[in-house]
Amino acid sequence: IGIFILLIACINFMNLSTARSAQRASQVGLRKVVGAAKRQLIGQFYGESVLLAFIGLLFAILIVTLVLPEYAALTDKDFSEASLFQPGFIAGMLIVTLLTGLVAGSYPAMFLSAVRPAHVLKGKLASGSKGAVFRKILVLLQFTLSIMLIIGTIVIYKQVTFMQSKELGYDKEHLLYIPLRGETREKFDLLKQELLTSDRVLNVTGTGHSPSHIGSNTSGFDWPGKDPNYSILISVNGVGYDYPETMKIDLLEGRSFSPQFTSDTADAFMVNEEMVRIMGMESAVNQRLSYGTTDGTIIGVMKNFHFQPVNNKIEPLAIYLSQDRLNYMVIRLKAGNIPAAIDYVKTTWERLIPAYPFDYHFVDQDIDKMYRGWQDMGKLLNYFTILAILIASLGLF
Repeated sequence: IGIFILLIACINFMNLSTARSAQRASQVGLRKVVGAAKRQLIGQFYGESVLLAFIGLLFAILIVTLVLPEYAALTDKDFSEASLFQPGFIAGMLIVTLLTGLVAGSYPAMFLSAVRPAHVLKGKLASGSKGAVFRKILVLLQFTLSIMLIIGTIVIYKQVTFMQSKELGYDKEHLLYIPLRGETREKFDLLKQELLTSDRVLNVTGTGHSPSHIGSNTSGFDWPGKDPNYSILISVNGVGYDYPETMKIDLLEGRSFSPQFTSDTADAFMVNEEMVRIMGMESAVNQRLSYGTTDGTIIGVMKNFHFQPVNNKIEPLAIYLSQDRLNYMVIRLKAGNIPAAIDYVKTTWERLIPAYPFDYHFVDQDIDKMYRGWQDMGKLLNYFTILAILIASLGLF
């Protein structure tokens, strides 16, 4: 984007220089009459262009210094004025400025150095149809680049809007999670029982991965009829009882994990629709599924849901009971007075597990953070597009 805008500005300089060529033509003609060589004239125009570029650099450094805090806040990056004066950055600025001066001065230098003294002194200077066509091509290129930025801005805006409004396959609202550390895992069942005594808490479960991002996968699954040469990564997650119910994931077939079935703790799996699809079965319930040393049975099929950012394709997923290896407690709060519900959860936590701090996160806020980079990019692209249109319009004017 920076290169696009710089190129648009260079085209402006070229067009302005050639459009004002009549004012310089007499000087060029007289210099040629008194013996100036073409290479000397080319050197003069290149020198002027490079000098203007370096003067522009000084103004650019001043402007960047003024807007750097706002830019750093917008991009959530750690920029400071000292960043502008690192040896590598200074060298880069000098090289880019020199190249800009040479590129911007190339066409004016070649055009004006080719002026014929006899034509100039007789007042017959004309840029010719070729020069006019070339300038029009440059203006066309300017607006082509500007339109590309406009299209990019619209696409990113629509993508961010789509990602934020897309149905995830579970309800992200009023859903918080608490990291489990050390002895907190041992108090999980007790804490769950206490929390469910309040009508402010609708459901509680546990998970090995963050509710908004399951990042573990393996190719180690096997099932009856699977091609021995077929290898695909399958996401996997250990969960607690009531996982689909707490997340509000629709169940398409079968049942969820239940304490009434003791075998669920050892050899039961729940899978998503995508897993059933790659298995090539119409119904997966009661089908055998093995993973590592576990030879289990599929007890339920969940509707596909986004357990990774929505710009990732939904992968096949298998979950299993893992009550002793949960890393997060997930709590579904009743809509309404959320602050009061959080206070209740905090009070209960501090009463039962006083040695560990109460550290909670909302799932919807985590999801917003996933797309913050896209949002920041969209904002930056808005500013850059406005700048590019402004520069291109100045050139046209």
